[in-house]
Amino acid sequence: MSINETVAVTPAERINPTLILFIDADNQSSRHAGSLFALFEQTFHYRIIEAVIAGNAQHHGVEQWQAALLNCNADLTVTTYVVEKQKDAADVALILALGANLARYQQQHSCVVLVSADELFATVARQVQALGGRIVLAHGNSSVLKRHAELSVILLPDDTPVATNSPPVVALTCAVVAPSATPAVPALPAATDIAKLVRLVQEQCKKATGGGYATNEVGQVLAKLGYDQAARRKIVTSIPGVTTYKEGSTTYLVF
Repeated sequence: MSINETVAVTPAERINPTLILFIDADNQSSRHAGSLFALFEQTFHYRIIEAVIAGNAQHHGVEQWQAALLNCNADLTVTTYVVEKQKDAADVALILALGANLARYQQQHSCVVLVSADELFATVARQVQALGGRIVLAHGNSSVLKRHAELSVILLPDDTPVATNSPPVVALTCAVVAPSATPAVPALPAATDIAKLVRLVQEQCKKATGGGYATNEVGQVLAKLGYDQAARRKIVTSIPGVTTYKEGSTTYLVF
């Protein structure tokens, strides 16, 4: 999505966007639960309303994830799938659940976060995007980080769950990079934290009545930090679930 692309959003969505977690319990540790809530609820101001967890019975990952998520939000709606220990069984359960509910998520303008480093879910994310859905990949496996220029990939820190009223976890790096075969887009410095940049923009830009920030003001803040136009565009498109809308001649970013 380009910085000037217009996506229709409702007033209610601008105020309180919702998010659904799809978690591969065989692939990712429940220690990331606190980081997911800190990032998406406290930093990006989403409301996590549902979680779907799948995993095999032997590893007990489903129970651990369910307990960790409910520790962050006791009212969270959690659906679990405990499968036999067979190759890709948990992945298939998640994909079927996502397919069965995707139309509903799109109708309510929810963003889906796939918590897995399995390469299969990158393919799933592309298909969801092609159908007009909002989707983000999130995992804590930097060693298997892939180059997916068209997808948003969040690298989660390996920490223990934290309560939702704790300070937000900020050691989160967006891992959207351009494929080596294409002209390189200026990369974010290794130490840069997307969450910190978002908070800086929110502090320095005036929030419109519709819930967004004017693109020219966002660009000016990032320019002052030394980012050129290509880097600014990359930062903006790296924000999970970012959307735009227009009022008059002004385009606003919602995040």
